[in-house]
Amino acid sequence: LYISAIIIQTRSWPELETSILYQRSECELPIEHTAKLSDKLKSHVSLGKNRNTGVFLDMRAGWQWVEENAQDKSVLNLFSYTSIFSLFALEGGAKKVINMDMSAGALRTAQRNHNLNGISQGKANFVKRDILKSRKQFSSYGPFDLIITDPPPYQKKAFRGWQDYKRLLGWCKDCLNENGTLLVSLNNPHVTHQQFKDELGDCFPETKEMTIIDSCAEIKENDPSKGLKLIAVSL
Repeated sequence: LYISAIIIQTRSWPELETSILYQRSECELPIEHTAKLSDKLKSHVSLGKNRNTGVFLDMRAGWQWVEENAQDKSVLNLFSYTSIFSLFALEGGAKKVINMDMSAGALRTAQRNHNLNGISQGKANFVKRDILKSRKQFSSYGPFDLIITDPPPYQKKAFRGWQDYKRLLGWCKDCLNENGTLLVSLNNPHVTHQQFKDELGDCFPETKEMTIIDSCAEIKENDPSKGLKLIAVSL
């Protein structure tokens, strides 16, 4: 085992900054690679050219939670990107997973990931939709036992932050089976865990349980109170 290259990739805006600190031999970007996600699962990643590599490693605690809570469940994975949550849901025994995203490229990688792991066996579907314009479409696949939603904090013309998130959460609630669970994520450094939890409490006053899923120990936040927020809401 040896290191073939060391790449520093900074997700600055609007330009992506990439520098190669070391390379054993001449290499071209992007570097396409298969990475281990766990002892059993792996994923395609693309390094050095695209803003997003295909995997968000800070979500690892969420993947583990899904694997531990997906047995025999029908799952809806919204803003699914390359559908890593789907892999862990299926590994955890989910009956079916509907993955929905507006990016055809991300969904192609998602299908590639599922084929790579030989895990779907017809249990995973991949649907290209603008989610905020697709309430009828995703509700028609339900109802669901678990809905995962990981939208961008803000995306011009596509997602306007909390006002759209709140509307989406209402739709998700209507698509849940009795005793269903929402796994909700927010990656907005201007909002604390407590503020997000309070907002969710206002949206779901009938909540039976709300569990904050802590980040993995190796993921260090500058301000832990404002880092990635991942909460399981049991209704």
